[in-house]
Amino acid sequence: MSDSILIRQYPCLDGSFLGRISLNNVRAINALNQDMVDAMHLALDDFATRDDVLAVLIDGEGDKGFCAGGDIRAMYQSAQQNPSWPAVEAEYFFEREYRLNYCLHKYPKPLICLGHGVLMGGGMGLYEPCDYRLVTPSTRIAMPEIAIALYPDVAASYFLPQWPQRAGYFLALTGASINARDALDLGLVNCAIADGMQQRLIDALCDRLVKGEVEASIAEVLNGLALADSALPEAQIGPHLDTIEEIIDRPSLHDVVEGLASLSDADDPWLQRAAALMQAGSPLSIVWTYLQLIRCEGLSIEDCLRAEMVLSTNTVRHPEFSEGVRALIIDKDKQPKWQFARVEDVSEAYVDAFFEPPWPDNPLRDL
Repeated sequence: MSDSILIRQYPCLDGSFLGRISLNNVRAINALNQDMVDAMHLALDDFATRDDVLAVLIDGEGDKGFCAGGDIRAMYQSAQQNPSWPAVEAEYFFEREYRLNYCLHKYPKPLICLGHGVLMGGGMGLYEPCDYRLVTPSTRIAMPEIAIALYPDVAASYFLPQWPQRAGYFLALTGASINARDALDLGLVNCAIADGMQQRLIDALCDRLVKGEVEASIAEVLNGLALADSALPEAQIGPHLDTIEEIIDRPSLHDVVEGLASLSDADDPWLQRAAALMQAGSPLSIVWTYLQLIRCEGLSIEDCLRAEMVLSTNTVRHPEFSEGVRALIIDKDKQPKWQFARVEDVSEAYVDAFFEPPWPDNPLRDL
């Protein structure tokens, strides 16, 4: 089993256990690689079959964050080996990661996730399906994929459209981040606790968890650890939700992008940064991100993941992705040469091809 995943169990009052799965790729802020995905899935399957495991805690080692996303360097290397053709390792990673996301969404036991610090991309795919989602004052949530010509996947096509007042669309199209207060205000999380509280959380759960009262015990623990509002940062997105909803609900993507770009003149630096991030992102990525969310809104988790398998496979084969990773992660010159200068330059016929299956059978057809 990968040493980048720590699997532990803690005794509870009645001879039962709390399971714990910790991401342990600390140098990369726990970015997910293939070994981590497979090890985590195996651990979840094991805990699910054991009658003596009452609940599972998912967290991340290190002070910087729960998870910074997927291993983008590995995806880039896979794409570079066979440009414009199957990126075998990257595409297999997508399949395995999406199966893990599906496992979490359908998990039969209570899942508790502590999302401290950086919580982005693939990390959200682990966090969002959990029954009890915790944040800390250091939490920063983002889906920044347009910066490298990808799009929010890991079942984000399923959960982002469900966020209130189009906040999910806004994060996807701009790459903006939100904080713990924002997450609570949007109803995305259950509880905020102080940073550095993992062991206290574990001790409290083990002191209270008993068979037949698991849900009530977890709620009691979280109520006892919850921070007061005064301990959290000031809201960033909340004051602007009406504006965001009006912009995202405009009749065309061109109108949406124009509205988001106009936020560069807003009085709030957070809105200005959101506009700047969108304008620096890949116009092609903005188009397929928007269309993916529109197409998947209201679909089942199974259909959303199958749709993501199609789009992810096609995007990682496209040179736009390699160029985005090169500019931001490999060479770090932050000067990507995007294929299109503006969203309106992307033709409908061109982008439609990204939603066509590149193989006879979807690898996730059995979900």
